[in-house]
Amino acid sequence: MAEIDRDSDPSIDEPKTGQVRSLLRALRLLDTVAGRAEGMSLTELARATDLSAPTVHRLLTTLEEAHYVRFDPATRRWTVGLQAFLSGLAYADGMGLRRLADPPMRTLFGLCHETVNLAVEERGTILYLHQLGDPGASLPGSTPLPVHGSGVGKALLSAKTDPVLSRTLPALALTRLTVNTVPDLPSLRDQISRARRSGYAIDDEEHLAGVRCVASPILDRGGRPVAALSISAPCERMGDDRIGQIGMLVRQAAEKVTLQLGGRPH
Repeated sequence: MAEIDRDSDPSIDEPKTGQVRSLLRALRLLDTVAGRAEGMSLTELARATDLSAPTVHRLLTTLEEAHYVRFDPATRRWTVGLQAFLSGLAYADGMGLRRLADPPMRTLFGLCHETVNLAVEERGTILYLHQLGDPGASLPGSTPLPVHGSGVGKALLSAKTDPVLSRTLPALALTRLTVNTVPDLPSLRDQISRARRSGYAIDDEEHLAGVRCVASPILDRGGRPVAALSISAPCERMGDDRIGQIGMLVRQAAEKVTLQLGGRPH
């Protein structure tokens, strides 16, 4: 974060009442950002909160450093960050996302006997929060993945609105991870359309050769995708005849978590 000019910023070394005022402004700003799924520009946020643009920018960069908001250079918009999402889930019913998702994940594992994953998206990459299955298997979870190269990433994209997608997709770097990785935006859009129709997305050896994945999004009460559930398995145990069966099971499990979050499945 850029160095702050202490002489020009009255919030530095201000009395406790001023610190509380700054905190309240930051919380109000965070609420404003959270209210717009597609994000807001600095000018829009300044107008909505009745604060000056420099003040809003100072508060935003502080919130960004703590991962409560994030900035998209491609769209010049601010959106809610991963930490705000996790904090909100920890409050809901006194439980975090992993605790909410764990029972449906265990049911999935009992039905399919394959690795079950819970993941979120942060800055264009997929982060795995919880995993059930063989810890020694060569499956997703150990490192962050690009959105386009994973089943959970495409599931999350499928649940975004068209206006959000129109801003999100052009900013993605479609890195080839395997020979099967989606090569271009038209192909990715086609996969997203299919995922919307079926309720689940497929990773067909696009991240790891020999591994397939089926994933479905989890939605919050505003209908926004906040996480995804998936099942990963070697291709020999995830043939075409099993994809549809597992896809419906993953979709049903994700819908259960969505309902617990106060959301409504699509």
